[in-house]
Amino acid sequence: MSHHADARREQARGNGVAQAGQFGHQSHSAPGAFDVGAGDATEARSAEASIDVLVGMYGRPTPRHRKDQSYEVPGILNVTIPVIDTEDAPRAMTLTRPGDPDGLREIVLHDGRLFTTRGRTPAEALANHDRVRTRPWLPQEPRPWLPEDNFALIQDEIDRDWVVIDGLVYEALPEPTLRVFNGVVNIDDHSGISGRGSDGRGFLRDPNRYRLDEYEQAVAVAAAERELDEYDHSIRLDFGPAMDEYQSEYRRPPALDYDRSRRRPTEERTPEAYAADLERMRASMAKIPGAITRVPDGFGGTRARVDWSLFSVDQEDDYNRLVQDSEEGKR
Repeated sequence: MSHHADARREQARGNGVAQAGQFGHQSHSAPGAFDVGAGDATEARSAEASIDVLVGMYGRPTPRHRKDQSYEVPGILNVTIPVIDTEDAPRAMTLTRPGDPDGLREIVLHDGRLFTTRGRTPAEALANHDRVRTRPWLPQEPRPWLPEDNFALIQDEIDRDWVVIDGLVYEALPEPTLRVFNGVVNIDDHSGISGRGSDGRGFLRDPNRYRLDEYEQAVAVAAAERELDEYDHSIRLDFGPAMDEYQSEYRRPPALDYDRSRRRPTEERTPEAYAADLERMRASMAKIPGAITRVPDGFGGTRARVDWSLFSVDQEDDYNRLVQDSEEGKR
């Protein structure tokens, strides 16, 4: 086994000092303690959290072993989390789910990103990290297990997506979308770019999806769908001052004139019918500023070029399908 692997094994057993995001028995601040530069209020602050773990490793556990194998050693997962002031994360909104005692959630805006808290201290949040795996079928071993490679990954994720405010961990929240269904407004906390609510270009895929800044519109649509005496199970959003700085990453695709559903009678599914759809679609695309430009075709003439960033992925797919199914696709 290499000297590096030996050193890591010894470190896990307590013979060495581990850095944040690695493992090892070490002296450290109490979980959640703030590490602030003395006499320097502008120095970056951090909170530290540690939990005891079992580290999954692969190699030769001792010099007596002749073959590499999987084995475990006790260790400490120790991470640091940036600490920010409350004024650097103004309230964006308060989310309430009616009838859910745990349905109240504060969402703040920091550096243009939304963050939310589940009321956990740094140590509690670390213990609930997705990469920290528990093994409920081994009640005699309460320590969570994680492979050696996860230490650095956990610290990288925390550096990117966690901050501590007033002693509680706030995690970055992919921008959610609102969805109206059966007269109820719900929120999808895990929409994100390329999620269920949008495509890879940030266009909303479903006409029943709304941005956060379209909340009032979503509420009005849902109210129109409900019976007058029907209870409203919708989520509630109480916006804070940070919403004045909010800029959504989502867009609505431009309205184009074509039969997207293509639910035609069998006798109308002809190249001529699809060609007519294609012409209508092209005509409406040409009305979008900058969408269509002329570029040299290499034969002394020009050809049309489409800037597909102005259209949704679904619209581009529909266009290509119409080209294929029309007379153009038969040439």
